[in-house]
This record gives sequence, C-alpha cells and structure tokens, in this order.
Amino acid sequence: MSLLKYSLGIDVDSQKLKCCLGSIDTVQVHKVLASRTFENGLQGFKELVLWLKKHCKEKLPVVITMEVTGVYHEQLANYLHEEGYVVSVVLANRAKKYMESLGFKSKTDKIDARGLSRMGAEQSLERWRPIREEILALRSLTRHRQALTEALTVFSNQQHAQDHMRLPSKEVLASQAKMMKTIKAQIAAVDQKIK
Repeated sequence: MSLLKYSLGIDVDSQKLKCCLGSIDTVQVHKVLASRTFENGLQGFKELVLWLKKHCKEKLPVVITMEVTGVYHEQLANYLHEEGYVVSVVLANRAKKYMESLGFKSKTDKIDARGLSRMGAEQSLERWRPIREEILALRSLTRHRQALTEALTVFSNQQHAQDHMRLPSKEVLASQAKMMKTIKAQIAAVDQKIK
C-alpha cells in the first residue's frame, strides 16, 4: 500500500504542544509514525517544524489539525501557515464527537493528539486562514469592553448592597463611585476605538 498523506494532530494548551504524526494509505489505514511534546512558543514551533521534516520523508501532502483553544493555538497556527503547511482548526465539540465515534472513551492530551491526527488524515477539513490584524484588534477591544462592563456590574451591585445596609460605609460608597466613574470613562474610550 502506498501512502496518501501525512497528518499531524496537535493538542494545544498554554504551555505545551502534544503532537502525534500519522499517515494514511490507499486503503484508508491510519498509522501513527511518531509523537512528541514541544513548548508552546517560537522555539517550540521551530523544533516542531524540524521534527516534522525529519519524519515526513516522502514528498506527500502534510495536513495539520488542532482544536480551537481560546487564543493558545493562534500563534502556532499562524507560524505553520507562514511555513506553508495546510492547517485546520476545528471546534472542540466537533473533535470530541469524532473521537467518540471512533470509540475513544478517555480523554488525555496524547489521545486527543492521536484523534486529531486521524481526523485530519481521514477527513477533508476546511483550511485555516489567518485573521486580519484589524479583526484581531477589534476582537481584543470588544473582549476588553465586555470585561469592563462586567466589572461595572460588580461595583454597581456592591453599591446597591451598601445603599441598603443598616450602616453603609461612606468610604466604601465613595470608593465604589470613583471606580464606577473610572470604568465608565474606560468604556467610553474603548467604544471610540471600536468605532
């Protein structure tokens, strides 16, 4: 049987990249070739690419599959894309359902990486494209605005509770009012940047 493609599954967290490299052949058999853990940072990305080149000896397509992990996968996905690799980033629930359909019952980083490798080998997944810088900036601003709004709600609730105490603290009320004023000014500034 001849090989069709290599498939790298990567389980990403804030510190580590758990990688499983597999291949699939013409009778659709997925075979694990190697696995290794790298640091989630530029040096780890470089080591990963060297390791990948070492193990992918035949001139075949290489597909890379990882899950959406908040923001922890973004730098890696961008780096691999710039290196010319086909990268797919799948939603965690999609990967989970796929692995359940294969009979994977337990969940570890190693099992996740292996399942993602097999998923990339067996399926034709949508290719990931980098998000434009303007969109990334807008996302950061809107997330910051949401955090500010949540903080404002916390202070507002605390102030409401103080207002209804038998002996409210004037110092606490003054501090809360000052914090709320500052947060409202920050929200207004962020709104301008978003516009």
